[in-house]
Amino acid sequence: MTIQVVTVATLFLTLLSSSSLQNYYVLAAQQHNCDIREEKLDIIFNCCDKSINDGNSHITLESIQQSVQDERYVNVNRNIHVLMDNNNMSYLKRLPMLSHVTKISFKRNRLADADTGVFRSLPQLKIVDFGCNLFTGDSPTAEIFRGNEIRDRFEPLPLEHLILSNNHITYLHRDLFKYLPNLITLELNDNPLNHFTPDTERALHSLKKLRILNLANVGISHIPNQLFEAIPIETLFLNENNLAEIPNSLSQSSTIRYLSLNENPLREINSKSFAKLIRLQELHISGMKNLSRIEENTFVSLMNLESLTCSFNEKLEFIHPKAFAWRIHRKLKVLNLNNNALRDLPQNLLDWRKLDVLNLRDNPWNCTCSLRWLYDLLEHRQHVYPEANVGIRCHYPKRLRNNTLLFAGNDLICDAETASVLGLSSNRSKDLIVCMIFLALAYVALQLIYFKRMKSKSSPRHSGTSIKSTVKYKPAQSMIYL
Repeated sequence: MTIQVVTVATLFLTLLSSSSLQNYYVLAAQQHNCDIREEKLDIIFNCCDKSINDGNSHITLESIQQSVQDERYVNVNRNIHVLMDNNNMSYLKRLPMLSHVTKISFKRNRLADADTGVFRSLPQLKIVDFGCNLFTGDSPTAEIFRGNEIRDRFEPLPLEHLILSNNHITYLHRDLFKYLPNLITLELNDNPLNHFTPDTERALHSLKKLRILNLANVGISHIPNQLFEAIPIETLFLNENNLAEIPNSLSQSSTIRYLSLNENPLREINSKSFAKLIRLQELHISGMKNLSRIEENTFVSLMNLESLTCSFNEKLEFIHPKAFAWRIHRKLKVLNLNNNALRDLPQNLLDWRKLDVLNLRDNPWNCTCSLRWLYDLLEHRQHVYPEANVGIRCHYPKRLRNNTLLFAGNDLICDAETASVLGLSSNRSKDLIVCMIFLALAYVALQLIYFKRMKSKSSPRHSGTSIKSTVKYKPAQSMIYL
């Protein structure tokens, strides 16, 4: 066994002999049983799946400490990442001096607690990943994240990204982030929070620099109205929760640029849903089993929206023709409406020519005259929507079922069969019919008024003198422009 190890090490050293630093990586790896690799500007100590436990973790970390402090290894322009995932640690002891480490990960261990000031000897630490462990509401506490003691007070950590996803956290200590004033990202997804306690609210309110908050799959059905008022969040994940309506608290934030509400039991979204999210650029509202309607003015206030994904909503049959204000939505470039229950789509919903990406696949389209505009759009823009001929298939009428919309072509007519299926329910057709009737009635009324006035002018006056009319008849000029 010893001969094999030496042989492999010797061969590896020979292959890497052109670089003394790479040779040193091999020697260092033999000391702490971790793999070392370079990725662009990062140097990664991969200590995953090494059976590290509470009894031997300090040996591994001290070996890494010796390696990263060696003068042949230290380079201030490079980040050092230490990965200790998939091991057997249940308690994290205070880490040794790792002066150039910027990221450390303990994913998929059994950690439930840690020493006070466990990271205080990592002065450049930016990212900590505690995902998939056994932390609860009682831990972590603020004391875990405190820095060095200077003049009877504790310094904050430079930490910017904290991952606590997939634990057993039911609440947050009110002062949990006391020593993390620079936190930008907080991932709490897949924890059984269920509701926001006053301490949890206060903890989140203290994060004055937070930009990314992940609250996906935490079991919440309500969000306190003032939760986001003091937090400058730009990216917010609320997917896979129990929200039956859009939280009013969203209207308190004018900084959100990305919002995911996927897989919530929403039934309807309307003009109040996103009323004040004026900076929103990307919106995801997919996988909602109960969503059936998108009402008038739903997206009107989203003047900076660039991407909308509304897919896999199995009951979504109706999008109001005025859901958007298309003259305002000049920035919208990506629209995904695939895998819904849409039969028809209003032509005046958007300025479709402005889109770079359009996905309408796998809807039960009713291929009649009401979709002729879509046929024309796709036919002339197949280079932009290359999959249009495959993905957009007719479900109605029966004679066109499973044919693509582009194949249907001249068959996109409203005959007796399709009218019975459609039930004359096309909003565009109804609006057009009502408009035509109104214009016809207005025209008849104007003609009656005109002839009545002409008749009164041509009647003889009772002045005792016969006056012959000098006015010649002129056809009435239409005042209706179509």
